[in-house]
Amino acid sequence: MYRLIYIISFLIRQFLLPNPFAPMGGNAEIINLLVGGAFVPLSYFMTGFIYDKGSVPAIGSILFLVVYAINTGVTYLVCLAYPLVWLMISIGAAYFAIFVFLSVIIQKNWI
Repeated sequence: MYRLIYIISFLIRQFLLPNPFAPMGGNAEIINLLVGGAFVPLSYFMTGFIYDKGSVPAIGSILFLVVYAINTGVTYLVCLAYPLVWLMISIGAAYFAIFVFLSVIIQKNWI
């Protein structure tokens, strides 16, 4: 089951999710090549806050896809706000605060 979910997750990440740097204009592909590779380790690290590695691999793979998609979406939003640096920082800070809040709630088993 894990292998199937892993393959589906990979295909979704490669072919269905947009380039989050597309709003940046003509250099979006170059930016994606230089920075986009950081999404996988970042998403893996963030998934580790809400999932115990190896407990249920299929669930972990689904959670990784969800975290990766959220990171892609937030990056897309930040890039949409590109000329307004204050808005870019506000979106990033709000996302970080929400992530920390949810991580604490999940780790403390409050939900």
